[in-house]
Amino acid sequence: MEKIIEANMTETGVQVIFLSGLQPVSEHFSIGTLLDMHIHPPDLLEYPRHYAINTSERKLVPLPVPPDE
Repeated sequence: MEKIIEANMTETGVQVIFLSGLQPVSEHFSIGTLLDMHIHPPDLLEYPRHYAINTSERKLVPLPVPPDE
């Protein structure tokens, strides 16, 4: 599981960036795919660090949010 460090809107979905070791890696998810994973795209765009990617399943998951956020 790798923590998302950035998310950007594209014409067809959301591009997420995470670190694999020290190397940034980018994955694209369509809006439909995000909704199928129960991920609200505006939340992902506003709070990308509240999400992680399971790279073996190519699936985004929400992380527990600290109480002060």
